[in-house]
Amino acid sequence: MLGNITKNYIEKFENKQTLNKENMDWKRYLNDYPDLRKAGIDNLDGAWNHYTDYGIKEKRTAYIKPEEIPNPVVSSSPENEVDDNYGDVENMDDLNKLRDKLKSEKYRWTSVEYFPKFAENVVNSLAFLTVYFYLGVNFNILTKSIQLQGGLRGTDMENVPYQGNVPDCDKKELSKDSMTYWSFPYKNSVICNTKSHKTRPFFFRIIYWAISTIAFSYSSGRRLLSKFFLSEDDNTMILLGPLIIILLLFTTPIVGWITSFAGIFMNYSKLLPVCWWSFWFPITTHIIFFLGLINFPINIAIIQSITMIYYLLLHTTLGKVDILEDGNKTASKGILTILKRVFSNSMYKMLILIIISFHAFKYLGLLFSIPMIIYTLFSLGVKLIHLFNEA
Repeated sequence: MLGNITKNYIEKFENKQTLNKENMDWKRYLNDYPDLRKAGIDNLDGAWNHYTDYGIKEKRTAYIKPEEIPNPVVSSSPENEVDDNYGDVENMDDLNKLRDKLKSEKYRWTSVEYFPKFAENVVNSLAFLTVYFYLGVNFNILTKSIQLQGGLRGTDMENVPYQGNVPDCDKKELSKDSMTYWSFPYKNSVICNTKSHKTRPFFFRIIYWAISTIAFSYSSGRRLLSKFFLSEDDNTMILLGPLIIILLLFTTPIVGWITSFAGIFMNYSKLLPVCWWSFWFPITTHIIFFLGLINFPINIAIIQSITMIYYLLLHTTLGKVDILEDGNKTASKGILTILKRVFSNSMYKMLILIIISFHAFKYLGLLFSIPMIIYTLFSLGVKLIHLFNEA
């Protein structure tokens, strides 16, 4: 609430002081609008004529000289104390600024000046909220899909898709899910050559070592990744999902680099020939080893980051996935399913009401926010009663 000082000040200033040519602060008017000086206006007459002829129509602001503004009478009574938001009137250098602030507060309830700011901030907040919940629902669906599979696949380096039986080399897999069978790059013409497994020629050892390093990095990373898809509570996954996604996207390059670097050493034996006494063995083997040590971690980290972006952000958006919900198997139909779940989510609706109420109070005042606050509290109460009855 405004104190009596500010109320008296408004009444004195607004009712008794009228802007005219004699009390116009023409220097400030020209300083506030540099284009006028460029146009050759440099005196009181020019400034006043421009303001009356064009400035008012263009909604330019002209001020009364500070020395022309009457000082408010300050009472020592407690009820005349000024709200901290307005500062100490006696110590303010520019009373024109105080005048503008008090005037805006006085007519705030009926002025449409704040509606554009209110609308802009509501739209921006709701856009952020929608994107956040979209990522949360997306992560929740991804979790349900992984749980239907019995966990994240590709965590066992000794199993598909990293390893398989030699007879499988001739099989042409029709499934689009490359994680369910021995697949490229782990299955290729070099690895499928039975003779090469016995003689271990140079090119075979390089390929074998490279894909083993990749397999080690991917399987290790997926074992860590699987720890984030264990919760069965929808609200927990929706609220924490976006934060987990950000965490995974930032840490994937680091984890990829570390696991591939470790995999290079863990699979060093794959580079060794059948005969260790070969003349070129120490030189060629260690040249390849150090080249891989430099290139593998960086390249694998980049590829894993791209893969993670697709998996976390686009996999459930662009494709149809089977999910486990309430003990039953059902299908998610991509972006349509995600949007439907976002807009029907009770937390999403409740936060929309809170956001609108907050910005209505901030930009339009308490009068406009009261209906939204009442409706928000009512909706919250109904939700709590419903949850209490379910418990």
